[in-house]
Amino acid sequence: MTIAVVGAGVVGMACARALQRAGQQVVVLDPELPGAGCSHGNAGVIAVDHVLPLARPDVLRGLPAMLGDPDSPLYLKPTRVPGLAGWMLRMAWASRPAAVERGSIALANLVRGAVSAWIEELESCAAGELLVRAGSYLAYETPRHYAKGKIQRRVMRERGVAAQDLHGREVAARLPALAPVYRGLYHPDTAHVLNPRRLVETLATAFCAAGGTLHTRRVERLSMNETGVTLTAQNWRLDASRVVIAAGWRSAELCAPLGCTVPLAVEMGYHVGFDPVDGLAAPVAIAGRGFMATPLDGELRIAGTVEFARAEAAPDWRRTDILERQARRLFGPVLSPLRNRWRGSRPTLPDFLPAIGPLRHGSMVYAAFGHHHIGLTTAAVTGQLICDAVLGRQPRFDPAPFSPDRFHR
Repeated sequence: MTIAVVGAGVVGMACARALQRAGQQVVVLDPELPGAGCSHGNAGVIAVDHVLPLARPDVLRGLPAMLGDPDSPLYLKPTRVPGLAGWMLRMAWASRPAAVERGSIALANLVRGAVSAWIEELESCAAGELLVRAGSYLAYETPRHYAKGKIQRRVMRERGVAAQDLHGREVAARLPALAPVYRGLYHPDTAHVLNPRRLVETLATAFCAAGGTLHTRRVERLSMNETGVTLTAQNWRLDASRVVIAAGWRSAELCAPLGCTVPLAVEMGYHVGFDPVDGLAAPVAIAGRGFMATPLDGELRIAGTVEFARAEAAPDWRRTDILERQARRLFGPVLSPLRNRWRGSRPTLPDFLPAIGPLRHGSMVYAAFGHHHIGLTTAAVTGQLICDAVLGRQPRFDPAPFSPDRFHR
């Protein structure tokens, strides 16, 4: 039985490895090399504290102020509003208190086993050194920022996220490179990887060494046949018994001919890179600023901001200018000149939960996309869930909230 995985990003390669380690014959297809897309540029954090969806009332209330404000952590150009109107209505529906509660429980289930899933996968690749278990910090610059984080802290407590509340002087002692802040939270169970792209390349190397096949091809269409699914690329076809769609923002166009309309939006993310700094041993997020600073292998990466735009839109490098200004304000003269900048396209669904599981027309095609900011965090867990679904095994937790069919109900 050949299983095809469309997409060689971190989610696609994690799905391929999970299926392969379960004894399946797997083929991966992507027009780019493994990890060359959005998986290359993320913050590198296994964010087990991410248990509150972005679709929630406080974010909705702030949207009008964000329209046209290029300095906002969440930026939506006014010209994009008409094209996103339906998506935004779905986001508003997902922001009802009961829906936020259900979404938070689902996210907690998804991220709870993220670090252990990555440990298992990386040990199988003999690459455990890529994962650093140093925890992470959330810094509050002012009492106002701390007060605004009250709901987030309550939800994390309710979901069992370990957190240590720190005074500003305690944050300064632990993170001497950081400018003084009012308060902070330390999450001991968070981890980070030293190099996000190398992580995906490591999965791909292990996949090929174990007999897997990588095709550098752009899948243009999926169609059902008598025994499975036919994948069509230019002058090329492949028949597979099962297909996993992990093609990022392109996933919706592959689902559509199968009768599954998925409201997938493109959310641009940016990062800037500097020389490493002393005094930053773990990732730190700054409340209200929309970015994460992560000490990677040979680089300090400042990643974040949200910009809803078309996938083919030119990069708005003012977003990286914002990140650089924020970084220099928080780390001061210890920062080197800017070394690099990057932009990538994240696939995002309006309830800010990924789509994981079989499509509505049976169990031959499976979704593994829409992970927005938590693709790296949840890739290995997603691989486990996909493997359970394909092989008919009992899932580790209820996957129903992530069904790709939920938008048809």
